Amino acid sequence: MKTFARFLCVLSLTAFLVACGGGGGSAAATAASPPAPPPPPPVADYTVLQLDPLPGDQRANAEDINDLAQIVGWSSGGSTGQTALLWSIDQAGVVTAESLGKLPGGTFSSAQAINNNAQVVGFADGASGTRRPFIWTETGGMRDLGVAVGLVGGQAHQINDNGQVVGALFQTEFSSLTDQGRFAIWTVDAAGTVTNIRDLGTLGGVAASPWDNNALGNVAGNIWFGAAQQTGFFWSEQGGVVEINTEEALGINDNDEVVGVEGPNNTGFVWSSASGITVIPDGIAMSINNSGQVVGRADVGSDQQAFVWEAGEVTLLPMPENRDFSWAISVNEAGWIVGWSTDVDGNAYANLWMPN
Repeated sequence: MKTFARFLCVLSLTAFLVACGGGGGSAAATAASPPAPPPPPPVADYTVLQLDPLPGDQRANAEDINDLAQIVGWSSGGSTGQTALLWSIDQAGVVTAESLGKLPGGTFSSAQAINNNAQVVGFADGASGTRRPFIWTETGGMRDLGVAVGLVGGQAHQINDNGQVVGALFQTEFSSLTDQGRFAIWTVDAAGTVTNIRDLGTLGGVAASPWDNNALGNVAGNIWFGAAQQTGFFWSEQGGVVEINTEEALGINDNDEVVGVEGPNNTGFVWSSASGITVIPDGIAMSINNSGQVVGRADVGSDQQAFVWEAGEVTLLPMPENRDFSWAISVNEAGWIVGWSTDVDGNAYANLWMPN
């Protein structure tokens, strides 16, 4: 991410002499040199690891990490199609990848979030080919979360430790969230069994989708009013919807601080009802933990690189070896960060960044 630009005005020797009253009276000042490009932010002191895909696959992406260092995402590129997976790290630092499977008759699955009870949510297709929301537990495996009466599909985006799942419902076969997403909350018990499904509709727009929720059950997400018009929102049971004058609200912590991106120039932000918007220039903010650490993707010249923002300062996360693009997606309370990177051919690789 670019720091604030420093514009340097460089005078020629002749202009300097004129300004100081010397060197003859008729010399003209030369044009100022173009502004020097801003220096990139410093690189943070983190170790970066690659999280391998499932055996036989070539690509992977990490979407979320809990406070037990369990990581979820997906693996693809082999003969079995995209598959949700769980990475676990033991005390010796050994990483293992576990397939979470697919729904019966399905061809793909993608894990989006994991809570501290190791309950995983995401979306997958079933035998009908319709996109469906799922929950996975160690004892119950992958199960369809179900959808509200009259709707045909959906996808789950996040689950908190109280078993509240947020995501989107669809009126017809999935085309895009912009066209037909409806704000949904599922409640599950400790075994992952659904006890309630709420359809909160489109929140006054043509579509709405929550992306994240916190321990209080409060939610950050998007409302679309048309294909080219959208806004972020904060939702609580007590206060309902508060529109945030931004393009997308993507993450929320337990302090009700919301992060995301505003405008077409990819400017990140942190928002709270008390402080309003704090700008994080030239980047997209994806996730925020309770310590106020924000992670996302920064624009560094023509490149894009994962970053962490804290106390008003941006530092870049180390670029994985032989990669030219990286993106941080989620951060846990210990400051461990997950996301992905790509090589020059566009192949995706899951990554974990750990503070040293």
